[in-house]
Amino acid sequence: SWNDFSPGVPAHLNDVWVDGESRDAFVVGEGGTVIMLHRDIWSPLSLGSITQNLLGVWGSSTGNVYVVGNQNTSFKWNGTQFKLVSITPPVDVYNYHSVYGTGPNDVYVGAEFFLTPSPGRGSATGGETEGALHQGGRIFRWDGGEWTPVYSDPINDVLSVWRANDHEGYATGDSYSLLRNAASDNGWVRVPGVDNLPFYVNSVWGSSMKNVFIVGDDGAIVRYSP
Repeated sequence: SWNDFSPGVPAHLNDVWVDGESRDAFVVGEGGTVIMLHRDIWSPLSLGSITQNLLGVWGSSTGNVYVVGNQNTSFKWNGTQFKLVSITPPVDVYNYHSVYGTGPNDVYVGAEFFLTPSPGRGSATGGETEGALHQGGRIFRWDGGEWTPVYSDPINDVLSVWRANDHEGYATGDSYSLLRNAASDNGWVRVPGVDNLPFYVNSVWGSSMKNVFIVGDDGAIVRYSP
């Protein structure tokens, strides 16, 4: 049965990841909120002075957990503390919407990109991107040595990334955006001809490349099952 398991934190919670082996859970939310469930007890984890909204969490183990969010916010939990993760140059502003991977050396982050305005034209501060110029979406990959951009769209954000394995996956975004990355695609390509896609395709998940669900605004759920 479903039971209320709320930790009693007065914050909007945005994402959860559960370790299949230990059954420990990590939850992220607004205002830099991170909560860990260990042996059925919730405990807050500190990001210091970070107050940005956190939008995504994923780990390969309880000692390798990524949390990402607005305004270039990205950290990795090593089992005892968080360490800052530098995915992109600090002069650019990214909202990291999603993180997913297949292992510690194969991690993907979906992002919304803003170009920092010149002095006198506004700045990106707090939880907003005041005066920043929207520049579309990006997908970044960690290969165990460095973060590199593997996809760029000058218009559409990337809101969610999911990987079936280390060489195939899907991503979604706004403007009816559904992307596929498979051996036959030569990179990330837009999937055409999908009926009933909403404008905001908010999340994608599957058990394999032949059983994939995507969800979005207005109650939209679309499934791929050949």
